[in-house]
Amino acid sequence: MQVQHIGPKELKRILKDVGEDYCVQIPQPDALIRGFDLCLVWYKDALKFHTNKYSAEQTRCLSSIIKASKRLEHLLTDAAQTQMFRSPEVTVPCLRAIRSVREESLIELERNTKGPGPRYRANYQKRSPFEWLVAYFLPMVYLNGGFANIEDEKSFLGQDSPYIRFAMAAVREFCISNDGEPYARSSFIKALSNAFSDKVRRTSEQASEDSFARWRLRLMKNALWPELEGQAPI
Repeated sequence: MQVQHIGPKELKRILKDVGEDYCVQIPQPDALIRGFDLCLVWYKDALKFHTNKYSAEQTRCLSSIIKASKRLEHLLTDAAQTQMFRSPEVTVPCLRAIRSVREESLIELERNTKGPGPRYRANYQKRSPFEWLVAYFLPMVYLNGGFANIEDEKSFLGQDSPYIRFAMAAVREFCISNDGEPYARSSFIKALSNAFSDKVRRTSEQASEDSFARWRLRLMKNALWPELEGQAPI
């Protein structure tokens, strides 16, 4: 099943699971939905980039497009010069389209190998997509979304803590499962425990730390509290 967007109906079910007493200063529903949408975007990136498979396939595909476009351009140019077609001008828009596709492919290939792209992708190789979502993305919604404050790690990791209920409800509404089965409560607690102890599943020179944490937090605060210019209430 595909990952699902959280809308007003899904949000109501999440808030019900958390408990009314813990939804003390939450923003408008649309703001929380924007926060969940950000989590979903980052989770999908984590699914793509937690291994090198997606990037390697993308590079292979782009390289093939560039190579094939050059071959096709030469064939069409030769055909036009030898007047193979009754109307040689029909090749003009085709050649223009081929060159445009090649230029875009070259740009994307450049992004795959230089700039922030490789660092951003490598960042996701530190842990599983589920751990990213439960222990890093969703906590930003909870901690900056006006829910009741959780004082310490022990309270955060409690079997029936409001955050655990929040995360389990959000993952359920996203339709994210563990090979078709709901994730166990222990999986949520383990993901959070790993985050608190800073354990990582993979390490590499590029992904040694989460250099994008502040950027994500700024985007999340802007999504939840745009009228405060990114400064969510403490």
